[in-house]
Amino acid sequence: MQPHQRAGLFASIYLVAYLSFGVPAIIAGLLIAPVGLQGTVLGYGVAVLVAATVGLVAQYRVNARS
Repeated sequence: MQPHQRAGLFASIYLVAYLSFGVPAIIAGLLIAPVGLQGTVLGYGVAVLVAATVGLVAQYRVNARS
């Protein structure tokens, strides 16, 4: 990779990182009014658990093929 290409790479990495933290916070903020704080926290927790389970299953399948 050429030195002048690193700026674009780092910009895209930072963009993905900021979006991955910012978008869920904005969505949670918007959901607090209609759903309530407890419902939003429970929904967010369930979403995190589902994502973690999907990741674990995917990792297991990749390791099982090897």
